[in-house]
Amino acid sequence: MQLPFAIIEDGAPEAMRIPSWMAHPNSVRSIATLHLRTFDLPRTVAELSAISPDATVPTFSGTASYAMGNVTLALHEAPTDMFLQEVSAVIPGRKGPSLLALEFGATDLSAAADCLKTSGLRFSAYSEWLAVHATEGFGCGIIIRQTQGVGN
Repeated sequence: MQLPFAIIEDGAPEAMRIPSWMAHPNSVRSIATLHLRTFDLPRTVAELSAISPDATVPTFSGTASYAMGNVTLALHEAPTDMFLQEVSAVIPGRKGPSLLALEFGATDLSAAADCLKTSGLRFSAYSEWLAVHATEGFGCGIIIRQTQGVGN
């Protein structure tokens, strides 16, 4: 399978997860979802299922979701979400799956918004998430979603 990233397992000991080392002023604590654009959803689902045959992949209307530990792979043939449509229009097309957006979990959206404002990045704010504009040059969309705590 040709994913636009490598699948690795984090084997760092729990003792290395010292909260003060993991804290960031924007309150982001984790990657929650990797949104992938695919042009052949059934094939991509089959290839991901081969990696982990016991995983469940519910598929509906051009999207599928695949859980990998604490991270979700969201597969999109034709994104229906307005933000992901905008990102899809900006990123260059590829033959295989490509990274559409990174979705981060943050404990304080106000802190995340303050950091984005300070950095000068253009973004849109919604009730439970922030979206960095697709034209900011990251090569993919950036979503910051409100979560409950560390590791979410």
